[in-house]
Amino acid sequence: MSIATVPLPFAASLLAGIVAVRVMLVTRKVGWPNGLISLFFALLGVQAILTGFRFEYALGLVVLIQPVLAMLVCPVAYLAFRSLRGPEIVQISKSNIAHLLPATMTAVVIWLDIKIPVPIDSIIWASFMIYAVLILSEIKDGPDTFERFGTDDVQALVTARIATLCLIIIIMIFDIMIFLNFKYWDAEFTQGIVILGNVL
Repeated sequence: MSIATVPLPFAASLLAGIVAVRVMLVTRKVGWPNGLISLFFALLGVQAILTGFRFEYALGLVVLIQPVLAMLVCPVAYLAFRSLRGPEIVQISKSNIAHLLPATMTAVVIWLDIKIPVPIDSIIWASFMIYAVLILSEIKDGPDTFERFGTDDVQALVTARIATLCLIIIIMIFDIMIFLNFKYWDAEFTQGIVILGNVL
């Protein structure tokens, strides 16, 4: 993999970071939901950087951190949109905290080097699939889920939720491509996959 590949994840990370700060600044009155949405973009930014380092340098620390953060991306996105339904959903509850358990369990398995029968990558992919279905079910509920917002805001939120689902699906597709690339083609196409994934 060429060193020229590394700046692209950094560019994607910078863009995600700018969006995270922008969301925080323009929606600071919203409170909890705006923090979750900003955190979602921040996680995407960190993941982009870690991906660049992981496939370029195979740093041990990156290998330990990236899967755990990957398990947080979808729950944070899901909870961000759920929290916009109404103030009663904004509260920290057992059901909301439960969405953090997969990431916690992943951290324990990786950091303690516990042997499990399935690859961590498969668990991450399954998590993305589950949350894609959950977000799709929210989309099927229609714009009424954002009834406390004005018409223009509702349309923007509906569009954002669909875009988030598309983003999650894209990430899933590229995860599969990377897995197949390592399994069947000896990582021959890693550079191209990373580049295309970051561009999208």
